[in-house]
Amino acid sequence: MKTKWNIVIMAVLIASHTQAENEAIHMNSSSIQSWASGVQSVSYGSDVAAEWKTPAKALGHAEGTSYDIVCLGRGGQITLTFPRGISNGDGNDFAIFENGISDTFLELGWVEVSTDGIHFVRFRNKIQNQTPVASFGTVDPNSIVAGLASKYMQGYGTPFDLNHMQELYNYVSQGGGPPITAAHKTQLLTNFP
Repeated sequence: MKTKWNIVIMAVLIASHTQAENEAIHMNSSSIQSWASGVQSVSYGSDVAAEWKTPAKALGHAEGTSYDIVCLGRGGQITLTFPRGISNGDGNDFAIFENGISDTFLELGWVEVSTDGIHFVRFRNKIQNQTPVASFGTVDPNSIVAGLASKYMQGYGTPFDLNHMQELYNYVSQGGGPPITAAHKTQLLTNFP
């Protein structure tokens, strides 16, 4: 999993009601089976101070604060591992937690998964906002349609369903499906199998 947030494995996710159109999972939900337990790799992008380069803070239970985090900066990534892996069950399979301080001050990121730690495939993502978000800018969480972490403020995780990845691959490999970029299509068709 490549992202800059704490990651959690979920069984059956129970929707909470903290934001409009949400299916957020609270960090203390009884549906959480385990938390990320290892850092396979980390690389930092631009605009990140040394004090936030703390990959160990991506492990274990989310604290739900603005300070107990690892920050990767623009273009950074982290690959986390789990004690029992993540399997494709019924409904959402895992969630990503971030440190957004409000319902609209969010730091979004792509989410990729891998079965071997080498070949990663990105979740399809879509946001209705067509303009870049400035530093310290805000995002309407209802404009996030799919596939981006982290749609919810600190303490709440954005859930992901591995079955969506299988469905996207099935559609794209058969010449159909939702619109994705050429680069995403190539990555999906090359790395998913």
